[in-house]
Amino acid sequence: MKTELKFKNVSKTKSTIPGDIVITKEMQLPVIQVIDYNQDKIVRNSVETVRGLSNVPEGFTRWIDIQGLGDKMVLEELKSEFIIHPLIMEDVVNIPQRVKADFLDDYIFLVLKMFYQQNHDDFVEEQVSMILGKNYVISFQEKSGDCLDSLRERLYQSKGIIRKMNADYLCYAIADTIFDHYFSYLAYLSENIENLEEKVSVITEEADLRKIHELKHNLISLKRELWPTRECLNQLVKEEISFIGEKVKFYFRDCYDHILQTLEITESLKELTTELLNIYLSVQGNKLNEIMKVLTIISTIFMPLSFLAGLYGMNFVYIPELEFKYGYYILISVMAIITFGMFLWFRKKGWIGKKGIKKK
Repeated sequence: MKTELKFKNVSKTKSTIPGDIVITKEMQLPVIQVIDYNQDKIVRNSVETVRGLSNVPEGFTRWIDIQGLGDKMVLEELKSEFIIHPLIMEDVVNIPQRVKADFLDDYIFLVLKMFYQQNHDDFVEEQVSMILGKNYVISFQEKSGDCLDSLRERLYQSKGIIRKMNADYLCYAIADTIFDHYFSYLAYLSENIENLEEKVSVITEEADLRKIHELKHNLISLKRELWPTRECLNQLVKEEISFIGEKVKFYFRDCYDHILQTLEITESLKELTTELLNIYLSVQGNKLNEIMKVLTIISTIFMPLSFLAGLYGMNFVYIPELEFKYGYYILISVMAIITFGMFLWFRKKGWIGKKGIKKK
């Protein structure tokens, strides 16, 4: 299983004019879906212009789902249609932004981070911006594709209470669906950590160290996003906002608890990656020790052989043993006996082979 995680972030654009909407060539053209619903009816339309979308039918809640930010004209029209502050629209386009909540007179602006799985080995991090008004929610995504299909299905099938509630509950439902996928992301990271732990306990490769560092980096990045998310939800619960009811604030408190749980799991996984790194370094150290042990044993065996070869290789004229007829064979035999004897002794000590010879 691959452990490489791919995050596709758009570099933050720079503008010299505060509130200016700057579009880059990497940005995808917007796809706009408008969903109007109440308890009895739901209408879904794909639109190309946002003109007139502020006129929400009486008794309906409107969700304007915008996927893609690559059309400045559409964003300018939306800003004029809903009287959105220029700095808010700038934050929508300039990615990445810190998770936050801005409270204005007629709406709330939220920035969240979404993690969703494109395929088995590819998680994507994406910014989701939301504007919550009295009877509408506008969501902005960097591109098509998200983790909100289950929420749309609930709307279409009228499952749960979502069709009976107002725009504040829709905003909660979007945030809650995004936060639920944090657990899927953490489960994915946890699985990768467990697989690596099983592997590095037996054998280590250089690529494993890179994967460990990637996992730790991803957990640190997630934790960096979770802290402001916690603050953001705390603000939503405590602020007095006319178009967020007390009942929905109770649901946001549940989101707050989920984020706290996510933080605890993230911290635990981060500690596991630290332990995994220690295991990797320990196994590498043991491998190095084994190599040094083998080299030391070889050097130790050759030390007496080198001594004997050096002794009889000296350039003195009178060395008695040099006159022996069988001196060479005797010396070779002595060397062989020394080598074999040291080998047996090392094996008995358990320094060579899998086990030492047990003493009776």
